[in-house]
Amino acid sequence: MNAYTVQHFSEAELSSYLETRNAAIQARSRSWNNISAKVIWDQTQGDLSEESINRFNQYVLKNYKNNDRRRPLLFFSNFLNRKPEYEQYARLLTIPKTVKYKGADPIGIDDIRNVINHINQHKFKIEPHRERNTFYCLFYAYSGIRPETATHFSVDDFKEALAREKPYLYVTSKHEPKVKNDYYIPIHPVLIPFLMKEMKRYEANPPKDRKGGLMPFINKNIIQEYLQQHKIPLTKKPSERLEQNHFRKFFQQQSRRNRLDKDYVNFIMNHEQYGLSKESYDTFIEEHDDVYDKYIAAWGPVNLLQGSSSSNDDCPISDVVHSIESMIMEAESVQSIEDILANIDDIISDTSALIDHITRYNQGRNEVDRIKIPPELPSPQSIRLWITSDAANKASREHLTQNQVDAYKRTHALHLFHSYYDQYFDLHNRCLNVGLFVTKIKRDGTTFAG
Repeated sequence: MNAYTVQHFSEAELSSYLETRNAAIQARSRSWNNISAKVIWDQTQGDLSEESINRFNQYVLKNYKNNDRRRPLLFFSNFLNRKPEYEQYARLLTIPKTVKYKGADPIGIDDIRNVINHINQHKFKIEPHRERNTFYCLFYAYSGIRPETATHFSVDDFKEALAREKPYLYVTSKHEPKVKNDYYIPIHPVLIPFLMKEMKRYEANPPKDRKGGLMPFINKNIIQEYLQQHKIPLTKKPSERLEQNHFRKFFQQQSRRNRLDKDYVNFIMNHEQYGLSKESYDTFIEEHDDVYDKYIAAWGPVNLLQGSSSSNDDCPISDVVHSIESMIMEAESVQSIEDILANIDDIISDTSALIDHITRYNQGRNEVDRIKIPPELPSPQSIRLWITSDAANKASREHLTQNQVDAYKRTHALHLFHSYYDQYFDLHNRCLNVGLFVTKIKRDGTTFAG
């Protein structure tokens, strides 16, 4: 007799689950859920058996690549785990480990300076193009703006921004047609003199395209074409070349290194998919001075032309260790799940900072001498989704009360905290073994005692 009891689910049941999942996420993120549900039904027709699950596995592994394979498999797994009678089939799904993309390599200050140095040394036929290209590099790097969005800003928009006591661009649907919410982009002081010269040149001699039409003030093709013609290697991965999309990636990564709060980063970059709460958004849109002040506090010391007086790129690795020690000590009395999640966020952030230092240490060393680093760390949003989804599944199966659900979520959060702390502790010890630094972490085994 087959060890697995054949089960069946209806298309309506799958559609209902899809609707529930889609209701909790942004519209732009729903396409993969829709694709996953269609593949599930096409490959199984609602039949749950070893044969149908194997057919589904093979289809996904054959037709999707890398992390895209995980999406339909995880969607199906979550669907099956809702009911005890389906759970046995979830264990048959072949869910591959997350693949760390090559494109996820850190983009640092040196990469931006390398481009600017290259521009300064290049022989331009028209000399003002040197300052123009430098302006574009600084603008993209200091703002994290999408090149396509930038093309919709006029000289008047920038004049209006500079006229403000705390200069910032105000982004609306006029500049970014698909934007749901307006947002602000602060203008860095280092950028201002280049911006003013570029505006003056543009107004004195507005550029025209081949058909005689007026070119936009910000032309997204300028830096893109320059980088395509002059292949400038990334400092941490010389086999890869710096591309225009790296400026936005740099802003996000350097904001993390500068300790700019993730909600401010998501607001400035218009990262709607990262779930910025409506309360946070309403606060930011009303308190534009606060957005600018927080941005300057984090980014003000970073001078991409001459170096940063207090860039986190150069902080001693012992400082990273001390920061996590302080976090652990302060967390001893934490009771609420939100406080635990906040500490998980901190420890993942500090682990990322430690990995950045280890990556620099590994450069130029043989494989055997390198410190092995863990795969890509999860985002805070992913962790919250795991906990919420897992608790919802358990509550559905066992008919838990709200208090029981909250207690389960807290226990799950505690488990994740210790797991990520142990990962950090292990990384730290590997560094000690090679003499990278000598500061030790003291861990109290009762930290976050349940």
